[in-house]
Amino acid sequence: MKIGTQLIIIFVIFIIALLIIAGSVISTNQHLDRLNKQQILANNIEIAAGELGYLSNDYLLYHESQQLDRWNSKYASFSADLSNLNVDTPEQQVLVDNMRANRQRLKNVFDDVVTTIESSNTEPKKTIDSGYIQVSWSRIAVQNRGIIFDASRLSQMLRDEEDRVRQTNTLFIAGVMGTFVLFLLANYLLVYRHTLKAIASLQTGTKIIGSGNLDYTIDVRGRNEISELARAFNQMTSHLKTVTASKAELEKEVIERKQAEEALKDAKMQAELYVDLMGHDINNLNQSAMGYLELALETLEQEGNLSNNDKDLLGKPLKALNSSSVLIDNVRKLQRLVSEGVKTSPVDLSGILQSIDLEAFQSDGRDITINIPAIPHYFVEASELLKDVFFNLISNAVKHSDEAKPLTVSVKVEPVTDNDLQYYQCSIEDNGPGIPDAVKGKLFHRFQRGATKAHGKGLGLYLVRMLIESYHGRVWVEDRVPGDYSQGARFVIQLPAAEK
Repeated sequence: MKIGTQLIIIFVIFIIALLIIAGSVISTNQHLDRLNKQQILANNIEIAAGELGYLSNDYLLYHESQQLDRWNSKYASFSADLSNLNVDTPEQQVLVDNMRANRQRLKNVFDDVVTTIESSNTEPKKTIDSGYIQVSWSRIAVQNRGIIFDASRLSQMLRDEEDRVRQTNTLFIAGVMGTFVLFLLANYLLVYRHTLKAIASLQTGTKIIGSGNLDYTIDVRGRNEISELARAFNQMTSHLKTVTASKAELEKEVIERKQAEEALKDAKMQAELYVDLMGHDINNLNQSAMGYLELALETLEQEGNLSNNDKDLLGKPLKALNSSSVLIDNVRKLQRLVSEGVKTSPVDLSGILQSIDLEAFQSDGRDITINIPAIPHYFVEASELLKDVFFNLISNAVKHSDEAKPLTVSVKVEPVTDNDLQYYQCSIEDNGPGIPDAVKGKLFHRFQRGATKAHGKGLGLYLVRMLIESYHGRVWVEDRVPGDYSQGARFVIQLPAAEK
């Protein structure tokens, strides 16, 4: 598949993911709006039931038609709100049915009271027994309290349902964004590795054919822009073999070779442009997704709806996104190191070590101690990327250690002499699980990892080796306790001292 086509597919998938998230947000907002309206009705019913109680008391005490009219008006409004309730769950429907039954009983009791009072008004000799008034008041109060209690419970149920809907939507959005970013990262690594291999094959073929070996054929794989260039290059080589060795034809061959070399340079620049564009875009998407996840964590925690399981569920994609950002940063540094090289100058080892942010290696629930002592101002031939060397080695020790055990990482620096040359030897040692002898020899190669369960692509130590060698230094790994690798590892760096 062509690189341009892959970029188009990634863009289309990103648009689909955005549409899914937008649809989820719209649907959730509509649901929340309906729940909010139902909650307002429940609150109004609770208030109206209380007011009906007060109006009933006034009528029982004073028997005035004004109180009766106000009671009937409030009851009509109360009945309308109760009729408009439309709930989702069986538990909520039971409460609504109870309130409607209590409403009818309340109406029956109050109508009976009204009939009795009006009949006593038309018959002056007939008086209303105080016991009857007390019993009627108690019956009305029972119905009112039942309605108020059920309305209050329904309101709380609706609030709880709103919280569940918000939490479910947040987790869904986080899941969609996490899945999309993991897809982008996998696609980026696949395209990057294939592109580098294709460019390396073209460079090798160009050198061999340029030396005069026209029988050599460049290995062509895939159907992208670089493979098409390789096919065209093989075709050109085949045509060159059939021409005669005349001066004009030789000059033509030289021109075609120059054109092929320019095309190769253009292809390399284009491939590097794709790598830069993809690295930049994916890193931006990572930062955006990390922002949404951090916002989701903060929002849920402030609302008190964040359980330990939810925190772990949102924390894992956040860590994965942070790891992918570190990986992309390492890849871009490697690309710059290979294409541009490194310009060295005197660098103060003391300043480099003191500038390392030790808080970046701390983790919740872990006992991690990092010892970086104060040292004299030792100057070495290096660059500003030397800080990345120490950061990667310390980070590597933390990442590949047992999370259930305390970890101590110690940094030491001492001057040494090797073949009459002055060096500064830096050691980074830990009491972690160590590195078996079978792994030590290949640990600094590209895409090689240790035997731990930690995730990674093996670029960190490869970047360390590339940088140290560009400084004309050495790096190796050994056992912290000689002969027993299980007692921890010691990474040793030798850097040439800067001339005074």
